[in-house]
This record gives sequence, structure tokens and C-alpha cells, in this order.
Amino acid sequence: MTTKTAIRMNKIIVLGNNKGGVGKSTTAMLLALYLKEKGYNVRVVDGDVQHTIAKAREDELAETKGSIDGLYQVVSTEPSKADETLDVIVEAESFDGVVIYDTPGDIGRAALDYAFRHADAVIVPYRYDENTINSTIGFCIYLQHLREDYKDFVAQLYFLPNNMPWNWGTAAEKAIRTELDREFFSKYGTILQPLPMRKCFQNLSTISLTKEQKTVLGGYFDILRMNVIDN
Repeated sequence: MTTKTAIRMNKIIVLGNNKGGVGKSTTAMLLALYLKEKGYNVRVVDGDVQHTIAKAREDELAETKGSIDGLYQVVSTEPSKADETLDVIVEAESFDGVVIYDTPGDIGRAALDYAFRHADAVIVPYRYDENTINSTIGFCIYLQHLREDYKDFVAQLYFLPNNMPWNWGTAAEKAIRTELDREFFSKYGTILQPLPMRKCFQNLSTISLTKEQKTVLGGYFDILRMNVIDN
């Protein structure tokens, strides 16, 4: 892992979608490792019900007997405890670095509203199956209402087509996908390049990226880094 002097700053990136299984935790882990290798202080807030990231970190530290230095921080919070979640997000605002918050699917809690309102960017992973699209559209409408109700909600939105096979869909399905992106999601924010489906992403580490993972990702998160974190 590349070691660099950490860059002093405070940015909050929230991953959200009220549909589970769209890759929020995977994206959080990939982004955290990418930023850590670029020299940023990074904290991941694991608010997912399954605590995928926190459990993975715990298992890896147990295997290495906790002897690894220079890792990004992982803070776990129970989504059912709104006060606890709110405290973690309030604390994130003074963190010297980048905070990545992996949210639970429930969008009805005041603590989550607060997190989105105080984010510098919201990443919305999604897939093109009907259930996910409908849920993602509902999530976009929720964010739009939040933006209208709270003037402090100024986060940039980034939509991430996730886990995409290279040959996805028929010509008709691809046309529908293109139309959906152009006529709906692009009006709410920026659509990122699709994150490809790769076997190497099935077994992610919280410690480092493999050579294959680095090759597949390349400069994938550069646009987010330049437009949000370094801006």
C-alpha cells in the first residue's frame, strides 16, 4: 500500500439507496481503499444492518493479530439507534479527512436525513432490474424532497450503475437503460461509468486492493476525487 502524507480536509460522502443488495458496502470499501492509497485520512461509518465492513475488518485483524498499520478507520453504528447514528455523523463533521457513510436501506429516520443534508456527495449505487430501478427512483424523489425542504442539502449526487456484466441486456434493454439514464437520473446528478461485474470484487479486503482489483478499477474514482474531495 502506498504511504503518503495525509491531506488535511473534511469531506463526507454518503452511500444511499433504499434498496438493499445494490452494492453500497462494496462501493464503500473500494472507495475507502482507493482514497487511502491516494494519501487521504479515511473513516468508514458502517451503518448497514449486516455490518459487512465492520465484520470483515474484525476478521482480518484477528487473522493478522491486529499488527497492520495505516488502515482506514471503521466505525460501526446500529441503524436502529437514531441518536447513536446522529452522534457519529455529527462527529464526522470534524474528522480530518474523508468520511464514507454506508447507510442502511431505511430512509425514514431523522439521523439519515441529517447525514444526507450534511454530505458533500451522495453516491447512489443501482442496477437495472425493475425492482431496483423503482426503488432507486423512489430514493431520488426522497432526496429531491429533502433538497426542497432543507436549504443546507447541497450535496452533489452521483449515480453508480453497479455490478454490470460487459454484455448486459438485449439491444432493446440497452436502449431503455440509456433512455432512463438520460431522461431521469442525469437530471438529478452525474452518472458514473458502470462498475463492472468482476470475480475479483467478490472477496474484498478492508486492508488493501489486489493487483487485479487495481487494474480493473484503474482511475475509476478519479472524477469523484477531483470534483468533490479536492474541490
